[in-house]
Amino acid sequence: MLEIQKQDLEIDQRDSKDYKIFIKDANKIPFPLTGYNAVFVVKSDIKDTLAQAKILKKTVGLTAAPAGADAQITVVDSLKGILEVHLTSTDTNLLSGVYRWVLVIVNNTTGKRYTAARGAFKVTEAEINEAIT
Repeated sequence: MLEIQKQDLEIDQRDSKDYKIFIKDANKIPFPLTGYNAVFVVKSDIKDTLAQAKILKKTVGLTAAPAGADAQITVVDSLKGILEVHLTSTDTNLLSGVYRWVLVIVNNTTGKRYTAARGAFKVTEAEINEAIT
């Protein structure tokens, strides 16, 4: 159904960043997102549960979203399958290291879910550790 986009992401501790993700079908054609919601998760280990996730983002309206998920994914262009995940300095206040990330889309009607993208999520130690105002 979908081509799983494999992409490694990298960010410095406590930085804010927006990541655009392009969702395509198995024929590399943009996948229309009308009728779908998305969940973006960063975990220490692939076997971690959603409750153990380091970062958990979702689009508004996902009925099966676990407690603590927030609405920080923007649909940039639904017909072209473009999403943007917004990470804040609070989200990225993690120990430096390599984590795993995944983006799953869920059909609002059927509840079927599809892995759309995944990869390594590298957090690099911040050069400035004090709060900046």
